[in-house]
Formats: sequence, C-alpha cells, structure tokens
Amino acid sequence: GFSKAPDPEISIKMLNEWDEKKPIPIGWNKIKQIDFINLPRSVIDLTIADKFKPLLEFFTKYPRLDISQHNRIEKEHLSNLEISRAYQGIATGNNDLFVHFWFEVESNKIRKVELIKETTDVPKSLEKPFVPFSKGGGDKRYYLNNGYILWWNEDSIEVMKKQNCRLQNLPLIGRSDLHWSLASSRSRGRFNISQNGLMSDVVSMGIHILYKKLINFSLLAYLNSIFGVFFGRLQTKDRKWQAGNVARIPIPSEFLINNSNKLKFLAKESYELRRDWDTGYPMSPIFAESLIDKVIENNPTFLNIYVPKTEHPFCEEYIACNSEIAKEINQIIVKKEKITILKLIKAVEQRFDLLTKRLDDIDDEINIILYELINDETSCALDDYYTMFLGNLVWKTKPDIWIKDFLMANLTHLIKLTSKGILILNSFKESELGLYNAFINLLTQKFGCNLQTFQPILKELEIILGKNLKRWIAEDFFLYHCQRFGGRPIIWQFSSRSKSNQENVIDIFVDYHQIDENTLPNIRVEFIEPLLKIYEQRKAIGTLPIEDIPNCDELEDFIKAFIAIEKGYDNIPNPNALLGKNAPKGKGADKTWDWVFSQAELIIENGYKPDLFRGVLINIIPLCIELSEAKKKEFPIKYHPICPKGTLKKVLKKIYALDQLKNFGNNNDDKENNKSSNSDLEV
Repeated sequence: GFSKAPDPEISIKMLNEWDEKKPIPIGWNKIKQIDFINLPRSVIDLTIADKFKPLLEFFTKYPRLDISQHNRIEKEHLSNLEISRAYQGIATGNNDLFVHFWFEVESNKIRKVELIKETTDVPKSLEKPFVPFSKGGGDKRYYLNNGYILWWNEDSIEVMKKQNCRLQNLPLIGRSDLHWSLASSRSRGRFNISQNGLMSDVVSMGIHILYKKLINFSLLAYLNSIFGVFFGRLQTKDRKWQAGNVARIPIPSEFLINNSNKLKFLAKESYELRRDWDTGYPMSPIFAESLIDKVIENNPTFLNIYVPKTEHPFCEEYIACNSEIAKEINQIIVKKEKITILKLIKAVEQRFDLLTKRLDDIDDEINIILYELINDETSCALDDYYTMFLGNLVWKTKPDIWIKDFLMANLTHLIKLTSKGILILNSFKESELGLYNAFINLLTQKFGCNLQTFQPILKELEIILGKNLKRWIAEDFFLYHCQRFGGRPIIWQFSSRSKSNQENVIDIFVDYHQIDENTLPNIRVEFIEPLLKIYEQRKAIGTLPIEDIPNCDELEDFIKAFIAIEKGYDNIPNPNALLGKNAPKGKGADKTWDWVFSQAELIIENGYKPDLFRGVLINIIPLCIELSEAKKKEFPIKYHPICPKGTLKKVLKKIYALDQLKNFGNNNDDKENNKSSNSDLEV
C-alpha cells in the first residue's frame, strides 16, 4: 500500500514496479500490506514517513485498548488479553432538567453513584438524589468538566424514559478508571483519572481497566504522552475522539507494567499537583480557599488551609500532593508585615511557575521512558510531529482573575454566614454591619493590619479593579460571579434603580441556597420599607439633602417590584425578544429556551415560589426580566427587574453550559467555551 501522492504523474503501477534500490519519490511512503491491514479502520492520515514505521508496527505487535474492537485479522494474530473497556456515558434526553452544576444544590444532597446492572437497580434515594456527573477531563477547566451533578434515582429514571434518553453501558456506570472528553481543541492532556462514584455523560468517555496488573496511572501516562497524541491523530484529525478511536490505540501492556513504578510516580504527581491547584478555584468541587488566600502567612480566617471545604463527595478521596515540588510551592508565602496586593500576586505567580515547570518536566520524563519502545530516529521524528501539531506549550497566568476570585470567595463566605443568607451592602441599622464594612473587617483580619494601615491596600485594589472596592462590590461582583459560575450564580443581588448619578439606594445580597417563598417578603418588610420610612421622615422634617430626595421614589419603585413578584404573573415573554433575536421561540436550538422559560413560568405564576431542585437558572429568570419601555406597554408587568441590569443576558449567555452536553458538535459553542475558559491550567 502507498499513501496518497502529491504528484499525479506517478502512478500506482509505476510504484509497484519501482526498483527497491532506488529511493521512493518525494511525497510517497511505502507501507507493507500487513501493516496497512492492521492500521485502524477509521484511519485518515496515511502520510506516514518511513521513520514512523516502528510506530506502525505497534498495530501488529500489541492488542488494542479494547480488544472488542479487533477486526478479523487482529483476532487471529494479536493477543486476546482484555486490557479495558472504552465506552460512552448516558444521554439524558434533557440535560436542562437532569443536569446542574454541583454548586446549585447543597452538598449533602450529592452521593456517589452506585454500581448497577439494570435501571431497576437505581435506588430511590430521595435524600441524596444527585450524583457527580462528568462531561470530560484533561487539563482544560478540569474542575468544571467534572463539576456537574445528575438527578439520578428511581424517580428520575421514569422521567428520563419519557425524554428520549439513551441509558447505555449500565454495568459500566461508576466503574471508569480514566475518562476523556469527546471534543477538545487540543490533544494534550485529554485523559484524566476518574474519581470514585463519578457518572459520565454521552460526551464523556470512560475507560474501565480489566487487566488488573495494569495500573491506572501507568495507562494515563501512556495515553497522555506523545504516543497517545500520535495514535489518536493517526485515526482522526477531528477534535472529537470517539470511544472507537481511543479503543483502537495499541497498548504495550507488558512494557507499561514493567515500568509501572516510574510511570505511576510521575503521572500521580502530575495529577495530584493539578488537583491541588484546583482547590484554589471557588467553583471547584474540591475548593479549599482562593489562590491568594493560600499565600497569606498564617491566614487567620481559615482552619485547615489546603483542605477542601465543600463537603462534595470528591473531598473524601482528596489527599494533598506530598512531592518535593508541592512542598516547595506551599512554602511560598507573604509575611503579614510585608503584605501588599502586588506581593500576593507575585507569590501566586511564583507558585504557578514552579507548578507548570514541574508539569512540563513530568511530561518530558514520561516521554523519555516511553521512548525505550522505539529507536532514536523515530523518537526525534515523534518530537517534531508533536511540536508541529501542538506547538510549544504556553501556560497562561491570570492575576486579574486571581484577585477577583479572592474577593468573590470571601464575599460569598460572609453572605453565607448570615442566619437568613441576606446581607445589605450598607447597613442603616446601628446594630448591624453591612457587607462592605464586614468585608473590610475580614480583610484587615487576614492581613494583620488596622483600618489606617489598610488604606494603601485599598488603593492597590482600586487600581486593579478600575474603581473603589465598594463600588466594585455594588456594580461588578454579582456579574463577575455569574461569569465565573457558568451563569448559575449562588449569590444573588437585588438592587434598586438609581434615579440620579448617585449609587443605588440599596443593594441586597442573598444566599441562593437559603431562598424560599418568604425571602422576598422578608427583604421588603425588614430592609426596604424601613429604609423608605427613614428617608420619608427626614424629608418631612427637612433634614434630607436635596440630592437624596429622588431616593424616596427609587425605593417606592423597588417595593412595587417586590410586591408584583410576590403576587406573580401569568407568563414570561419570548426569550428571543429579550435578547433582540427574531427567531420564534421553540424552534431548533431555541427548544432549550422554550423548556427553560416554561419552567420559569411555573415558579412565578402564583407568586414567586422558588424550587431549588430545578436549579439556579429557572429560579432567577423571573427576577431579572429586562424589557424596553415599548415592550412594557404590551406586557402586563409594570416594574423593573429586581436583579441588576444585564443579569438576564449573563445567565442566558451561559445557557449553553448545560445544553452543550447534547449539542457538543456545535463549533460556535466550542469557541464560546474556549473563550470563557476560567482555568490557568490550560495550554
């Protein structure tokens, strides 16, 4: 067999009669018939140079990752050793109904998935109806790729069967040792270790190891190496690696077993270092504290620093990396007497540089071990191939995000600590601290300073944020929180609408997990109406400044908005109209919106009655509808939304976050996903 020729003047007949002593014409590569037969069935790239022949021989020497993929000839000539099963996860039929981010529910409602044989084995489990759910793995946004949960119990199975679901590979549920994402823009780091009790979506492929002598970390090292990239790309140039593609990767199992100690040591360290870094992201299932918090010497506001505090099931198996580099990373701290924001950022950057250098070194060390499988010439060619397709690896630092995550994580912590999960930005009650003052107290405690010595740090924050801290909390915190949490905020903000150039009269922050049907009436009665009364009294006796007089109207409008939502309304307008689109609701990709908005109508039709089981999106939509004046005349709602401007677009812009699981082939979704990636550990 010959690969495709760039020169059409040279025919196959000429090549078949070619003098073997002469070099083959440029652009042609000769492949033995037996090698050609043993190439993967789905092979696309046949431009294989002579120097890669030792790699092609892998297909004639070693069994496939999943020998159920062996063709007739392979069954006769290759070992029948069962190495693993490569398989696809389930398709729910409606991910908006069954799938949420892990942080949308209380952690005590999440359990590890059970091993089953049939759907009848799925437990009733009403107290813990959710299980961890994956849409893939790898370097990129690892903490969110595995940060979903699935409604999975006896009741959900009955509903799934009515939703055109595909419940497949049931005996393999919860058994994956490794997993990978179907679609990825880069080949590197596609595979990852599966946590115990993890369930997979249809776009998250699993590998269950059958050959017990083969250690999961050894196999991980091989699949994430240059060899894995080569054999994967040999079969498909697409960014999607189907289960069948990976199943046909040849596995030198005995070599991996013989070198298991070295490979395990390296791959395990890489995995644990990445996982440690993940504990610094507020949206991670194993979040401990922010990356900035980790570098503050003897941080007094955290007990057991570095230990995950989410109570997610993944926390049970978490063990911090104990390698020399991990110890060196953790020793980089900023002493309290020398704290500045710039020094905190520099400390995180130093940690990041140490981490990424070690990750690159580990990759190189793994490749050197695996190069023993081939000769030096092939090793050099493989290096060139890797560089040509993937380019030089570049790690991205994001100091702006590190600081904002630090602020977001600590603001969230304060709000969740309140008894009812409600905290206003500026308290008008002498007995209570508002969010801003409570936050300043927390920061001075962290940094070991007083209000006076804290002023330079506040100035630094103002330069980074582009506005003073208080204004950032009022104007940007909530929308940044929406962005980082995939359009599913767990801290909500209710804001009056300023009728002057001044700041809003009142900004209220609420813990989503503590919201119930009494929350809005309580906020109105305990905060907004008393504040209006204070303004009216001051206005009546003439002590209210002229510039503050519009505040009375602002608060009255805010109260009307609350009352209208408490009373409820019949329908929610076409979501396309809200975003300025012309497509009718319920067609094509808009079917997701159709379903989501119909569910949101159920929340508001008889007065606002949140149902946290349905997730953040459906519960927040009725509170953040934004309409133009012209639309308001045609629509029964005569009030502005109580959430800040732009909230609806923020949450709807991220509607793909769940829907992408069933529309993973959409290139636009992938571009958006890559664009909004939150992870530093991406290349």
